[in-house]
Amino acid sequence: MRILKVMGLLSLVCACGANAEAYVPGKILKVLTPTKMLVDVEGYNASGKLRVQLKGIAPAKDESTACEAPNLGEGLCDYLKDEYVGERVNIIIEDKTDDGVVGDVMLDGQSVVRQLVLAGIYRVDYTQTRTQNLLLAEKEARCQYRGMWRTKRGDPYIAKQCQL
Repeated sequence: MRILKVMGLLSLVCACGANAEAYVPGKILKVLTPTKMLVDVEGYNASGKLRVQLKGIAPAKDESTACEAPNLGEGLCDYLKDEYVGERVNIIIEDKTDDGVVGDVMLDGQSVVRQLVLAGIYRVDYTQTRTQNLLLAEKEARCQYRGMWRTKRGDPYIAKQCQL
């Protein structure tokens, strides 16, 4: 029975193409980088762990920098750890990479990527996606001066964009 379950999950992940999506339940174990998480997914592979690269958000300046690095020990990585580690989630797999998958993580039915953009923590990476949902979330964060946008309060260019 366990072998069938493992084979089913593997075929689900392997069948994913650029436009296909697969939903896999799991639990967030660790924040590896500001845009990558390690998720416990029973039966996915021998270790039962899956690396998920969050799609659609601009990566950190040095994506290879792990959250344990001294310069990232406080701030963004700590916020992500506090908010998401230990949470039960569903992974939306959009693509497969050499070291894991690319996609989104759903927490309580909400997209984690969208939540991070809406809070002004990340910008939309226009080279990865132009999803209306994310673009509207970024506009709302910008117009409400949340997160990275708080320093733009009073900027006439931002104010004009928000009136449109």
